[in-house]
Amino acid sequence: MSESGDGSAYDLLRVTDYRRFLLGNLLALFAAQMQTVAVGWELYKRTGRPLELGLVGLVQVIPVIALALPAGQLTDRFDRKWVVMAAMLAFIVSSLGLAAVSLLKAEIYWVYLFLFLGGVARAFSQPAKAALLPSLVPPEQFGHAVKWNTSGFQLATVVGPGVGGWLIERLGAAHWIY
Repeated sequence: MSESGDGSAYDLLRVTDYRRFLLGNLLALFAAQMQTVAVGWELYKRTGRPLELGLVGLVQVIPVIALALPAGQLTDRFDRKWVVMAAMLAFIVSSLGLAAVSLLKAEIYWVYLFLFLGGVARAFSQPAKAALLPSLVPPEQFGHAVKWNTSGFQLATVVGPGVGGWLIERLGAAHWIY
């Protein structure tokens, strides 16, 4: 038992739905971090312009800000699992689009279009995942769930870029990362 008497943080990993949520979220965050490195590397390699790197963040954050209220309302009105799954589908389309752009050496504006789509997906996935979490764990374990999620996020943001860079060096191209 922990100090608060609500069970061990490891006990939470016995909850199947939460364990799947945690693993899926960790993998998605890890992949997103690897993709961030790949996009930056490829844009700079193809254009040589640092401004292109700054535009990446801008293109991704505009839909998150613009869609914050509608995404929250949609999350409250529809099944959160379906909202998360639809957002993950949009992330997949975005990643496949980035891979195609990379392989075909398509115009750079396509990179920004697919990054924008990823930003739209993020705008809907973030509130849906946050609202879904309390329904997956017992109330007394919610604090542990937040700690696991935070630790997973930190792990992905530290390890993901390193692995992404290592893979780009080993494979010689970004399209494998997407």
